[in-house]
Order: sequence, then C-alpha cells, then structure tokens
Amino acid sequence: MNSVLGLPLSVAAERLRGAGCSVVCREVRSRKGGSGSDERVIAQRRLDDGTVELLYSRFVTTMENQ
Repeated sequence: MNSVLGLPLSVAAERLRGAGCSVVCREVRSRKGGSGSDERVIAQRRLDDGTVELLYSRFVTTMENQ
C-alpha cells in the first residue's frame, strides 16, 4: 500500500481506489474544533478485511484578510 499521508482526502481516496482498494474515511477533530476546510490525510492503515482506513483532519491553509 502506498503512503497517502498529507494528501488532500479526495486525492488520497481516489488514488487508493484506483489501485483497487476499498476505502473508508473518518474525521479526527480536536475538542476545540476548528474552522478549516482543507481535508488532509493524517493517518492510514489497512484493516483486517483489507479495507484502507484514512483518518483526516481539517486545516486552515489560506490566509484571510483581517
């Protein structure tokens, strides 16, 4: 299984599905929450049934005018 860590979630899932993998995605959030919209893969693992689980979090990646 190729590493997709740090990639946007949509790109990572598409890449793995293209390689024939079944993919499940789960969001990870801090207790404070966040206002980011850029979903990035922060962890991946292969489950017992062969499915690849992607854990992702939302990041703020653009600067807004203040």
